[in-house]
Order: sequence, then structure tokens, then C-alpha cells
Amino acid sequence: MKHWEIKQKSIKCLVTIFMPLLANIAKKGNTRVAAAITKACLTRIQKADGRLQRYRVVVLFKVGCTEDVLASLGGDSRFELWGLDRRVIKAFASAFLPPEIDDNNYITEDPSIIRAKDDYRNFLEMLWRKIADSLGDHAVITGNFGYYAERELAAATENIGIPFIVLQKENLRSPGQAVMDEKRNREKRGPFKGRMILQYNNIEREIEINSGVVTPERTLIVGMPRMDRVHKWRIQNAGKPITGKRTVLFFLFGTKSGIPTLPRKYSGEEDLPEEIKKISWAKMQEACINAIIEAARRDPSITFIMKTKGNKSSIALMKKKFAKGADLPANFKIVVGGDPLQLLAQSTVICGFNSTALLEAIAANKPVVVPLLEESSDKKMKPYIIDMGETVNYAFSPNELISSLIETAKSERFVNRGAELTEAQIKVLEKWTGNADGQAGKRVCSALMDILNNSFLKQ
Repeated sequence: MKHWEIKQKSIKCLVTIFMPLLANIAKKGNTRVAAAITKACLTRIQKADGRLQRYRVVVLFKVGCTEDVLASLGGDSRFELWGLDRRVIKAFASAFLPPEIDDNNYITEDPSIIRAKDDYRNFLEMLWRKIADSLGDHAVITGNFGYYAERELAAATENIGIPFIVLQKENLRSPGQAVMDEKRNREKRGPFKGRMILQYNNIEREIEINSGVVTPERTLIVGMPRMDRVHKWRIQNAGKPITGKRTVLFFLFGTKSGIPTLPRKYSGEEDLPEEIKKISWAKMQEACINAIIEAARRDPSITFIMKTKGNKSSIALMKKKFAKGADLPANFKIVVGGDPLQLLAQSTVICGFNSTALLEAIAANKPVVVPLLEESSDKKMKPYIIDMGETVNYAFSPNELISSLIETAKSERFVNRGAELTEAQIKVLEKWTGNADGQAGKRVCSALMDILNNSFLKQ
């Protein structure tokens, strides 16, 4: 663990304890104390070389976004990187915004809430002026334009000349999600008040333009930066032996993967049609887990790994499905969290559904098997499936899934595939991740330098 990660872990614990205090400070309008605490919570991730033109960036920590920023700017001596626990901003927001305001419910005609937003924005503007006086010229980066606590921060920083930039990390949308997301953005979220939204792909860009979130000149496709390392790994390891046993890596998917959801912070209710609320992949998830375990029983020579994200839903599933005393084969393992690239590198075949991890597997030139079981045979579920075309093999029954995984694992040569991707792989990666060339980080870097140069060097 790096020094900045250790510091950030300590700050995270303190923020958790003192969030009510931060809210109380904001409620009293004490921007001097609020700014001092915010500055104390800043973690320097990377120093810049003082001999070069320096670009300073503050990233609001969020899984995915942080990795994208590091993939783009990490190791570049022109960039000085700082990080801030975004819950500091959420604590300030709680002092002004009522609980019914959240990521999926920001637009309002209520005069009292509009005044609260104005007060919150004015507070943040005074606060961030103090941050800028201390830190100097910089840009602020976050991972999604829709984070409710940061909507007025975007406006506040822009009001004082600090660029607010989104490196949009939620970009994998099924066709059914795209339709509902455009409606949600238009009716529940409203326009983005910051400088620029950098996108993985054209699907999300079109959703945001069509729904009035952002104008075309303020959004740019750069691709998925954290996939750069997968391309690099593929090229460096092409033709090299795979160490260890033959391994099947199964990425556990959620029961709502690819299906629209609109969770509400305050009520817990989702403002969605009943027919969408009712559908899920619950039966397919259960069938896939059972098939992976059965495949492990049938062939003890292959290691089967089930990778979960470690979120609340997957932990609850693990406790329910794999209680103490569960009869599991010795070659079946469960991995929670961690770096997916390490698992990809040691695996012979990858399995999963509606997941960015499968696109990373395609970028690594690994064989991929996608199950289409149970609910997926219903025509009404087709809009909620991410189509990866001929780059993957599909299994339409549990037995077909078991045999496909075992046969693929055994038939693969025990070396990594070549460095070159097929036209089909390139097309799929370009469509869903905007990164078929391993150069997304460079595109992000170039876009940021343009924004910062135009913001500060021309003043």
C-alpha cells in the first residue's frame, strides 16, 4: 500500500466519525473552519516536477474514477494530484439539502429547495475560494455528473474559474437502460453545470446530449482509461506460458445487471414502471452458481474461482448460499474484491454476464463464455442484455455452460494468446469502452491539459 493510500485510509475513518460535525459547521455557515477541515482532508497522491509546466488536479475519491485518473495521469511528472474523500462534500450537502434530494431526484420546483440549493452553492463558492487560495490553480474531477452532493459544487467552482470535470465511469448501458436513463436525466437530473464530461463511449454521450444534460461541445469521448493496462499486459505477455493450474474465472453478476434501477435515498422506492421493477436475473444467477460448482465437481483438475465485488447484495448472497458446512468442492474458490487483472492474468477462460470485466477479458485476448439461461430466453428481457457479438461463446443451458467451460479450459494452449486483436474484438471494445488501442489515458491527459491551459494560461 502506498503512503497516500495509508493516509487516505486514516482520513476515511475520521470522516466517518465526524460527518455530523462537518454538517453542523456547514449549517452555521462557518466557511473558514469548513475550508480548514477540507484542506486537512486533502491527500497528495503525486508531486509534480517543479521544472515543468505544472497541472494541478483534485479528484473526489470514488472507486473506478480514482483508478481512471491514476491510469491517465499517474507517473506523469507534469501533474500534481490531490484526492478528497467525497463524503466531506456529502456532509456539507446534508446541512442544506433535504433528504428527498438525491442522485435520481434533483430537479424540483419547490421554492424552499431552490433556495436551499442557492445557499449551498454560495457556501461552496466561499469555501472553494479558500481552497484555491491555498492550493492554486487546479481542476476538480469526479466520476459522475449526477452525484447530488456535487451538483452545486460544479457550479460553485466554475463561478470562481476552477474547471469542474467529470470522467464518467458509468458507461455500460444495455439498450433498455439507455432508454430509461435518457428519461431519468431529462426528468430527474437536469443540466450539468460544470465544464466538461469525458466519456467512455458514444452511447452514454448520446444519452446525455439527447436528455439535455450537456451540449455536444462540452462532452468528449476518451475511452476507459483503466483498460489501458489490460492492453499493455496482453502485448507484453503474448505467447508467454500461463503459470499455475488451468483456471475458470466466473464474475458473479447482480440480479438487476443491465436492468434499469432508480434507487431513492429517502423513500427507498423506485420511480419505475411495475413491469421493470418485477424483472430480474435471479433464476439465471442461481443456475450459474450451481453450474460453476457442478463443473468444479466434474473436473477436479481445473480451479474454479467465483469473483464477487464485496457489496452488500453479494455478501448477503454469500452468507445465504455458502453458510457454514456447505458441501463445496476443494477446487472451487470465492474471491471478494481485489484487482481483477491479476485474476484475469492467471485464468484460462472467463465467464460472466453484462460486465465490464468481460470486456477487460476480451482486451486481454482471453476466451469468454457468456451464459444465457432461464430469464434470458424471454423476449422481453432481450433489451437488458449487453451484446458482445462473436467475441464470446454463449451457453444456453446449465449443461452447455458446464461443458463449454471445461472444454474451453482444457483445449486452450497453456500459453497466453497473441498480441493482436481480431476485428470483432476491436469493434466490441470500441463500442462499449471506447478503448481498443490502449491509449485512453493519453486522451484524458490531452483533454485536461487543453482545459487547464485555456482556463489559466490565457488569463
